[in-house]
Amino acid sequence: MLPGGGLEDQPAPPGRPGPARGLPGGLGRAGRRPAGAGAGRLLLGARGPVGGGGPAARDHRSRRVSGVVGAEWDGRGRGTTLAPVRSWAAGSALDRQPLHRQSPEWLARLWEQENARLLKVTETGEFYTCDSGRRLRLPRPFVAFDPQRHYLLGTVAEVPVFTVLSLPEGETGSLRTVGHQLDEQERELATVAVSLVNWHRQAAHCPVCGAPTTVLHGGSSRRCTRCGEQLFPRTDPAVIVAVVDPEDRLLLARQASWPEDRASILAGFVEAGESLEQAVHREILEEADVELTDLRYWGSQPWPVPRSLMLGFTARSASSEVTVDGDELVTGRFWSREEVQQAVADGSLVLPMSSSIASRMIRAWLDGRLLGDG
Repeated sequence: MLPGGGLEDQPAPPGRPGPARGLPGGLGRAGRRPAGAGAGRLLLGARGPVGGGGPAARDHRSRRVSGVVGAEWDGRGRGTTLAPVRSWAAGSALDRQPLHRQSPEWLARLWEQENARLLKVTETGEFYTCDSGRRLRLPRPFVAFDPQRHYLLGTVAEVPVFTVLSLPEGETGSLRTVGHQLDEQERELATVAVSLVNWHRQAAHCPVCGAPTTVLHGGSSRRCTRCGEQLFPRTDPAVIVAVVDPEDRLLLARQASWPEDRASILAGFVEAGESLEQAVHREILEEADVELTDLRYWGSQPWPVPRSLMLGFTARSASSEVTVDGDELVTGRFWSREEVQQAVADGSLVLPMSSSIASRMIRAWLDGRLLGDG
């Protein structure tokens, strides 16, 4: 099983992309495992306190990313063209209410508000949707508030949004299968919800003494019932790198487990005690035997299955020579823009799904703006 929540590749219904596994774009070797009113869109608006007052408070080798590209399929087994997606660079409309959420009474009042909404998430990282996956299904909660099960995502334009672990029911989708169809705000809500629910599933017991933990502050932390250790949601950093050679061609490679027409840029997890820059140099040297210069940060994207933050970098190579091991990575070379465009057009090359940072970086390179702003 590849990392990424255990979702298996399978045929997709017509017109819908099939599920894939791992991180959203990028490529690497097997290693550490880097989800009243009916449904409706929330409206962006000013942020502010909701629900009344509250207390003020407040091996030595790399473990590489495996299976980290998800192709966007057109329902007939062919890859679709790339599309621009949210950069995650702007500020968030989601107010996580860090001060008010420490009050159980405030959380309970928030839950009872007429405009409160609940996003249900399954143990496989899927969430409730409607309109063929184009919108989140966000009903008003009708059960009593349970502080150990119901987690506050935050408020959007004074609309409280909670999440809960739930069994699949009706229409559901994942960030891989429908993320590209959601608007920016709902995609962010789904990402936060899947991240939070996955973490709570994994943190039910204390990593120090093994005793059960209990939920605090509307789901923003947990505490051990025996030793008192306080736990917070974890995020594992992973680097994803767009490497160009002296001829401004882009490095793309294919993992052994992928179809022959699939390729992407390279990625991998950051090791303990390693800087992001060191991780970039190490990963590309280990995976493609390419040495880098002119390393620059480009942008980032959260990816909750399992619990990663993709940190995008650009870099230049001194030469155009690429050597892959022939085991995990079976092909790898630098591509010109004309080669990529022609291969995508004739269906011989499938690139990462449009909602991934890998797709956005490849699109930026195709447009001649990769080495500028992300």
